[in-house]
Amino acid sequence: MKITLIILQFLGLVLLTVIHCDASSSIVIDGGKAGTPGGDFSDYSHIPESGDPWEPSSTTNAEVRLSVGQTGANGERTEAGWNKTGYPGPGSEVNFIRGKSIPQNAASAIQHKAYISIQLDSSNLSSKAFFLKSIAVAIWRNGGAAANHYQFAYDVDGDGYDTDDLIGKPQVNNHVGKGRPFRFRREIQASASTQQEVRLYFWHPTGTHAGGNSHLFRVEAEYEMAPYSAIPEPSSNSLLLLLGLSSLIVRRNIKR
Repeated sequence: MKITLIILQFLGLVLLTVIHCDASSSIVIDGGKAGTPGGDFSDYSHIPESGDPWEPSSTTNAEVRLSVGQTGANGERTEAGWNKTGYPGPGSEVNFIRGKSIPQNAASAIQHKAYISIQLDSSNLSSKAFFLKSIAVAIWRNGGAAANHYQFAYDVDGDGYDTDDLIGKPQVNNHVGKGRPFRFRREIQASASTQQEVRLYFWHPTGTHAGGNSHLFRVEAEYEMAPYSAIPEPSSNSLLLLLGLSSLIVRRNIKR
């Protein structure tokens, strides 16, 4: 009977280890306090004109690379052009305008590619698949004509973005000034992969003109590394295995 208990304890320990071996982690591109220089973003001081293209900002850890940029995962250039007005300085933020299409709702923003691309990639680092759990951003607006509706989207079925891919309700904010930033976070229901993209769409319902800019000064992604493929769905299959072995051991001891 002692042997049975020892085996059961060992199997229970293995089960707990398998189930809990992967915990959520976070990776952040942080510009610090809103409207101040310094931080993790790229230096965009060299961009001469508003509306010009801008290169991505990124950071890495041992597992994944987080980047935010004007080019989508499919290679297309978005309408989120650069705006130099109110730029605090190197490392601080991404300062973007609404673009020429002046989208007035989510469908129009998707149609006219009015979005920021947020990408998480492990292919050149750990090369392990991961689950994207959530995305959070912090933004401040420096004018009333800046976009005041923001909404994340994730292409669940992989057939391109449409309104069915929008996540939750849009975040609406009319506050102006670096002293009144806003933050919002959304959970993501994503399958395991080595590359994930979430888009941040933006628009203004009045559609007055393309002026006004948004200052994105923090991006955070929460993710969880996928378990080894040799152990599928550990929380269910491992439990069944443990119960089966336990039953077998008990039966053998009863026969004795």
